[in-house]
Amino acid sequence: MRKALRGYIVSGNTLNPFIPQRVQNLVIRDYCESNSLDFLLSSTEFSFEGSDQTLKSLLKKDESKDGIVFYSIDQFIFSQKILSSIEEYLSVGKEVHFALEEKKLASKKDLKDLSGLIKIKALSNSPSQASSISDSLLRIKDFVTPLHKSSKRDYLERVTSFNKADCAIIAKEFGKDYWDGERQFGYGGYSYDGRWKEVAEKLIKNYALNNKSSVLDIGCGKGYLLFELKKILPDLTISGIDISDYAIKNAKEEVKEFLSVGDASKLPYKDKQFDLVISNTTFHNFTIDKLFMSLAELERVKKGSSWICVESYRNELEKMNLLYWQLTCDSFYSTEEWIWLFNKAGYSGDFEFIYFE
Repeated sequence: MRKALRGYIVSGNTLNPFIPQRVQNLVIRDYCESNSLDFLLSSTEFSFEGSDQTLKSLLKKDESKDGIVFYSIDQFIFSQKILSSIEEYLSVGKEVHFALEEKKLASKKDLKDLSGLIKIKALSNSPSQASSISDSLLRIKDFVTPLHKSSKRDYLERVTSFNKADCAIIAKEFGKDYWDGERQFGYGGYSYDGRWKEVAEKLIKNYALNNKSSVLDIGCGKGYLLFELKKILPDLTISGIDISDYAIKNAKEEVKEFLSVGDASKLPYKDKQFDLVISNTTFHNFTIDKLFMSLAELERVKKGSSWICVESYRNELEKMNLLYWQLTCDSFYSTEEWIWLFNKAGYSGDFEFIYFE
């Protein structure tokens, strides 16, 4: 059964008059048609002054409809009152859609995943910045997040049972203790178990990789993700680089010949050499200067797409858990700060954030 939605055009200082209502209408109608949603357009205009009350009013209307579809997340400065109103709206089975970003909120979890990004609205002081933020939201992926959430972590134990500062010093050597030593120093034993197969499948599908493609993994570790990519696409050209001599020496035998020890800020590759450049949980280990240099190097060697996954936080609880758990993180930023840094550094690819909930 098709769901019936009512749509709203909400004009504000960041969009009006630069994105006319007729354009917003077309985007909303196209979104609903693409998602098999019945749509009744209802247009409402207002500025940011008094927007909390107006939005709260909209969320209480349309009792006969299954939800609301707005033109874009960029239109609003979300206050805690608005987030509470949306949460209440979702709790009775309604849905909130954002057509431009193709985002749907159908549960409290969906709202939590989105709420950390909403604070970047504070950067929206011009139409160009609003456009940049919309683009940033579309670039967020979730390839590793399900795998990350499947692991259990005792955050407090790491700071109450061990001298965490000493453990971090050992971990930053990225030697045997980090990869295959006790848990307080890092992975607690990092051996092949097939867990990266699902991530490899997602990367292949999302970036349309084939046997003629080339992939570079920055911070490849023991090469397990590259191994899974190569298993699915035997003729795929792969390269991996990691700062850890131990990881490369103990890498998966099938891909070891394609891996090398090196520095992400000085990549030994040609300009535009790779169709896809990936980096999983590595860039947060760089200081701010090396982070900018490494992002520039990544941009230099790619000719197509890229994806970076880093540790981050959306609230004080996740911030504290990350402080407790991390051992090697030198770039310790919230989600919106990471997005700002990526854009400031000229990074044009996709990104993913893992959180310690």
